[in-house]
Amino acid sequence: MALIINSIIAILLIYYGWKYAFQSGLVVNHPFAPVVKCVCGKDLSFLLFSVMTSMVFLGPLSLVKYAIWICIMVFMSLRWVKKWDSVLTMYLVFIVWNLYTLTYSNYVFQGWMMILKFSIPILYFWMGYNAIEDSLDLGIFLKRTVIICVIYSFLIGGVSAKLISPLYGFLCFGTGGTFVAYASLADFYSILIGIPVMLYVITSDRKYLYAAGLLFLSSILESVRTGIGASILGLSMLFLVYKKGKAIPIVMLLLALSVGSVLLVQPVREKMFGKQAETVTISNMGQAKIETNGREYMWERIMNHCYKPDPTFGSGCGGALGWLKDINSKGGLQLIHSDWVQMMSESGNIGLCLYILFAAFLLFKILTITWKYKGDIILTLLGGVTAGSFAACYFCMGFDNVITYAQQGYVLPFMLFGIFLKVVDLTRQGVFKVEEEIHS
Repeated sequence: MALIINSIIAILLIYYGWKYAFQSGLVVNHPFAPVVKCVCGKDLSFLLFSVMTSMVFLGPLSLVKYAIWICIMVFMSLRWVKKWDSVLTMYLVFIVWNLYTLTYSNYVFQGWMMILKFSIPILYFWMGYNAIEDSLDLGIFLKRTVIICVIYSFLIGGVSAKLISPLYGFLCFGTGGTFVAYASLADFYSILIGIPVMLYVITSDRKYLYAAGLLFLSSILESVRTGIGASILGLSMLFLVYKKGKAIPIVMLLLALSVGSVLLVQPVREKMFGKQAETVTISNMGQAKIETNGREYMWERIMNHCYKPDPTFGSGCGGALGWLKDINSKGGLQLIHSDWVQMMSESGNIGLCLYILFAAFLLFKILTITWKYKGDIILTLLGGVTAGSFAACYFCMGFDNVITYAQQGYVLPFMLFGIFLKVVDLTRQGVFKVEEEIHS
């Protein structure tokens, strides 16, 4: 039965994905005049549908869904403006290095799968850039994304898990895993949590502040430590980009919220510190040993086998993950639970440095643009949301399989970067007036 359910869902996903990409757009409420209906362009419709179905992609038949989704985007790219940026050049250098490491990898097929996963974000960058044509498109994207996140919270998020557990159990387990929640959803939320905060700053409408709180609450209710930390880091980066030095009090408040979540919420506290949870206080918190659920031992084995023999070059793309699957082929963990450990082990110090250079150059680019347009609240906030999404994603990569498994989380920051650069281009042309329309 589960296979039948997921096959039907996969067929529906592909049908509507193709429809929105090439035939007709989504009909939505006008973001600035709710009683008015409007039709989204095909690129924006497909982008919204991709965000809407993110947690469905990670379940059964995911390889089939991804393969067809990539094909759809490749066909869509024939009509896209192929915007390029120096930041993408830095990222491409990282991909090229990983291509070279295939020459000495013992797991070439696994390596090619990683190359594909590294490359997909470029398509999402182009999709984000081409989806936004004016302030109306940006307003639709921002508001619909918040709605999608809130709906997920009541379907498969922490609210559902604690208050509507039969629905949560059915969607996540009873259907054979149609929806994938918990850590993957927490990653998704932490990457997008800046969007409702941005809308609150612009509109002063408290419903967006409540929406952001709901996303954060989802991670707390399910005791997802990665989601809590990533959300705090992402929001801190947002305000640092938006307010610069004036954001320090806000950042301190967010850090206090993070510490409070760990110390005052019993399930989170126990998840963080295990057996010593009852003895941990704010004074000795720094010395307490964090519970890693065996990941530390696994990371040490992987590093000893794949990284330490040749730290400069690593074991080659796919080497660490392929080796882990081999030794656990009869049962056991087959995911590394840290993209950074995997990157170091497979790409070596060279690959790791190239990726860090890309991340640093990305932040420098966003800071440069937002400083230039510091009087433009929309542009600076969008830059903060983009930088925050990358910061949250990088935090999640430390403890989850964002690139290897929860790919829908990894592509979102690149999509936001594409949207950000498009808004920059539209602003330069003097045709972007979203703030005026929001307050009209």
